[in-house]
Amino acid sequence: MIPGDGSLAGLIAGVAEHTGRNLVHVEVELAGSSVSGAWIPTPNADYLLSPAGAPATRAAVVVCHEIAHIMLGHEPAFHLGGTLEKVQAAMTQVSPSTVQRMLARAGYTDRQERDAEYFATVLNTTLAHRRVAAEWRAASLISERLR
Repeated sequence: MIPGDGSLAGLIAGVAEHTGRNLVHVEVELAGSSVSGAWIPTPNADYLLSPAGAPATRAAVVVCHEIAHIMLGHEPAFHLGGTLEKVQAAMTQVSPSTVQRMLARAGYTDRQERDAEYFATVLNTTLAHRRVAAEWRAASLISERLR
């Protein structure tokens, strides 16, 4: 499930294959919100929201956290600090009824958040280690060719 190259796209594809669900990473404007990301399941796909314009490392942390909720079997909790209109503007492909259902959920328990954060930290660290290992392998091959 965790890609050998440590890529976020590879992780998303691996989780999609593991769960049998389409996972779509979407960058959305979250300015003025206390939420840094969200997982929105719909009948056709699970959307993983991260802040638009965030550095790749930050996006990976957010996406790993949302993937952790999926992998731990948590019920989705969506609270963009906001309104139905704000969510629909960010996610035009999500139906109003799905958005209303998600906004009705207040949030995860402290235990669920701690578990997701721990899982996400291990997952993100593993991705980083695999990225570095892939870079070293590639550099080693180039070095070997130059000899």
